[in-house]
Amino acid sequence: MELSIFDQDELLALSLDDMKNQKYAQALEKVKFMLSRDSGPLEVHALAGKIYATLGLFDRAKHAFSNYISEVPDAYVELFQLGMVEKDMGNYDQAIETWTNVLAIHSNYPEALYYLGELNIQLDRISEARTWLLSLIDTAPDGNQFIPLADQLLNRIKGH
Repeated sequence: MELSIFDQDELLALSLDDMKNQKYAQALEKVKFMLSRDSGPLEVHALAGKIYATLGLFDRAKHAFSNYISEVPDAYVELFQLGMVEKDMGNYDQAIETWTNVLAIHSNYPEALYYLGELNIQLDRISEARTWLLSLIDTAPDGNQFIPLADQLLNRIKGH
């Protein structure tokens, strides 16, 4: 496919569709083409981060998410995803700091609260984990998928 015939917004839409259909090579090809152009939607950096993280290319994912966040500092979803990349890279304290920064933007973001709890359990910081998980249960909307997961973790650390 000749990518130069497409406008940036068309390429972005096609890349998102490729990601949805787990066609990562095709999505990456389009994203890299968009990044090679002088101008384009900022979302391309976020999408590049998602693709690289999915492929396990964590250094590249970190770079792409960081580029996006530097331009869109309130992008808490991408900031959360950057925290996931840090966790996957073994940078646990950096992941915790990143997720704490997410909560400074979106104070009750369930995903950040859950993973703060989970990672603190892994690091044997049980008191901190309990605080994050209880906060999740108290603030998440009814039916949120992370509530039962938080309950499971709290049951696991009961008595610690």
